[in-house]
Amino acid sequence: MKKMLSVLIAAALMLSLVACGGTASSAAPASSAAPASSAAPASQEPEPAKENPYANWPEEPVNLYLPVSAGGNVDNYSRIIGEWFEKATGQALVIENLNTGGGALCYETIRQSPADGYHLMMYNSAFFASHYTGSYDYAPLDIVEPLATMQILPATALAVPANSPYQTFEELIEAAKKNPDTITVGVSAGSTGDLAVQHLNIVSGAGLKIVDAGNDGDRLTALLGGSIDCASLKAPSAHKYVKSGELRILALTDDGNGFFKDTYPSVCNLGYPDVVYGSTNFIFAPKGIDPQLAERINEVFQGIYDDADANQKSEDLGAPFRKTDLAGAVEECKKVDETIKGVADKIGLEYKK
Repeated sequence: MKKMLSVLIAAALMLSLVACGGTASSAAPASSAAPASSAAPASQEPEPAKENPYANWPEEPVNLYLPVSAGGNVDNYSRIIGEWFEKATGQALVIENLNTGGGALCYETIRQSPADGYHLMMYNSAFFASHYTGSYDYAPLDIVEPLATMQILPATALAVPANSPYQTFEELIEAAKKNPDTITVGVSAGSTGDLAVQHLNIVSGAGLKIVDAGNDGDRLTALLGGSIDCASLKAPSAHKYVKSGELRILALTDDGNGFFKDTYPSVCNLGYPDVVYGSTNFIFAPKGIDPQLAERINEVFQGIYDDADANQKSEDLGAPFRKTDLAGAVEECKKVDETIKGVADKIGLEYKK
């Protein structure tokens, strides 16, 4: 019994020593604590931020491709930007109008250009519409990256000749319901104006006959000449002819808060809240551009927002600038893509996926 008790006491002492040894070994000696510290001395300066390797962009003229003809609204807006760009950077913004094939030549040019910051494109939601209406095969965000937002574009107006029997938007829709496929509306095929009228036909049950009547100038000529009953036109252009007594604007296809909100009604406030087709001009680069270069380009173009002369000239055309950083431009562009795609799917349009 005593022998057994001795063994138990010896074992208890051994365990106690092991436990104490473990406790002691887990704490570093006080004398070695300071050298083990990895904290930087208080006087050490933080590492300076690295400079953007593209801080000197642009160092040569920059090509800006437009999928529209010279003299139109988008072209006029680009000239304001080009004038400011050369003044601000010392480099020319070389504007090229590549409107062949409804803009397809321009889209292909930017798709096949190097992503070096010297080949850019400017356009708006019509770029997305061209794909989702089947006019262009490639999905925009598969071939380009948005870098900056430029002007908020004027609304599209549904206009008729001043001597038209339709005094209001409601009268036009009712007449189209009673006599489907007899009231012609001129649009530019594959444009947001085209989508808007198709969408309107779906949600209103109207039977408006949609015809491709070319660009803004062609549609205006056709409308004034009596070849079509109604046309989708840029509001500033149509407004001039309203003032001269030649046209009547029945409604706009914006959100009701645009430049002409106090002058003309908007379709969304006349019973069709989903028919909203606002637009913004974006600066695009070919897919694969270096993120730091993208940031630099956005930074440079943001400078136009603070230029009083450029802003005044653009506002005189009914298109104020919209200021966003790179992340904001990307997010806004994604929303445009989702909206246009959603409408195309709702209408049942076929496009390459």
